[in-house]
Amino acid sequence: MPIVGSFAGASARAYGLGAGGVQIGDFESIATTTLSSNQSTVTFSSIPQTYSHLQLRCSVLTSVTLGSAAKIQFNGDTATNYSYHSLYGTGSGTGSIGNATQAQGWAYFTGNTTSASAHIIDILDYANTNKYKTIRVLEGFDVNGPTGYVGLTSGNWRSTSAITSIVLTADSGTMNTNSIFALYGVKA
Repeated sequence: MPIVGSFAGASARAYGLGAGGVQIGDFESIATTTLSSNQSTVTFSSIPQTYSHLQLRCSVLTSVTLGSAAKIQFNGDTATNYSYHSLYGTGSGTGSIGNATQAQGWAYFTGNTTSASAHIIDILDYANTNKYKTIRVLEGFDVNGPTGYVGLTSGNWRSTSAITSIVLTADSGTMNTNSIFALYGVKA
């Protein structure tokens, strides 16, 4: 008997190994944006408060090479109450970076104009008004050469407010035409 089955007509689903192989979560599409022109920001607003967590999946082309990044802002908050730390590897080495008092959270949208970078951004307990919000990011791209990149970032937004909007802002350059941003709600 398979642990994971398929469900016709269902949205993207996540499966867990709960007691007896019970399904423990669903991903439901909230909104998807495909850029029709180069932009420095992408916004998701009026986020419903009916999910346990959020996940943002991105495929991003940028106007600059390795080193471009995007910051994540919640509810229009530009104060220095975001923090992050990141581990990364390139074709030529590894490194780490972090900041305890960042104005807006940090998520590397590293890539270039010819190879899209992939990002999975989890925003945990986004609607919980009793705790700070935690974010984790897995990202990377490959160009079949020495400038590939893989990174793992985590951080938090030190606010107990429920997240109702997300703004992604390019730190340098732009997020280019045909970049895709898809926001999902995760049900527990």
